Amino acid sequence: MTTPFAKDQAAGLRRMLGQVASRRVLVIGAEEQIDDFVDNLRIALSAMGRDAAVVSAQTMLAVAGMLEQHDSSADVTLVAGHFGTRALGTVAEACDDVLLVFSDGPEGIKSAYTLLKKTAGLQGGAGIRTVVCGAHSVDSAVRVFGNLANTVGQYLNTRIDFAGYLPEDRHVELALSLGKPVASAFPASPSAMAFRQLAEEMLSWASAEAQAADVAGSTAASRVMVSAQEPTQATADASAEATSISAPPATPRACAHAAEMVY
Repeated sequence: MTTPFAKDQAAGLRRMLGQVASRRVLVIGAEEQIDDFVDNLRIALSAMGRDAAVVSAQTMLAVAGMLEQHDSSADVTLVAGHFGTRALGTVAEACDDVLLVFSDGPEGIKSAYTLLKKTAGLQGGAGIRTVVCGAHSVDSAVRVFGNLANTVGQYLNTRIDFAGYLPEDRHVELALSLGKPVASAFPASPSAMAFRQLAEEMLSWASAEAQAADVAGSTAASRVMVSAQEPTQATADASAEATSISAPPATPRACAHAAEMVY
């Protein structure tokens, strides 16, 4: 397993050498769709001039140091995992992001909820990013995501973020019948364009995190100064904040019915 210290040390060496750190993204979805999704995303990243590597979660677990082999050459390493992959928590710890892919429909949404119930704590407060596949429209994708987000927030006490959607597109089936990814078979199709938009969004995650870290660091420094001057008030504020974000645990009965409420 890659430890946080090892990842930070490698990132520091890259900065010293003027290299860009590889972004590791764990992509989880149904077993029958995940390979095609990751392949299309790799093609979209390559079309943008980015080096993208793909490795399966099972291979990563079996071969020590697999991710490190790609870090020196790839801008983005996509780790493909499906709903039945074991030890997803171990894989996620070695990655920077978790991207959940699910279909716009009752079965896809219930499968996504089931996976989230098992992996709600993978990314801590960072949240898990999601992509809705086969959506009839952007409004439909946002509605489906909103329903799922409200349900997991209420019953799993976790957060998911909307990373985008793939439209319902006949070119996907045509590409599969040709044995090719839609991004290469039909580059002007709605799905191919959606993959390029997702790739652009993915490349912005690292810079957004860096900006958030800078803001958090400045805020933390300010709090330290206030704490030194007014320890009693700072303690009271911290206690109030902890109380405001706490949430009661979901009951077993509530969790059992939560998936039915999503769609």
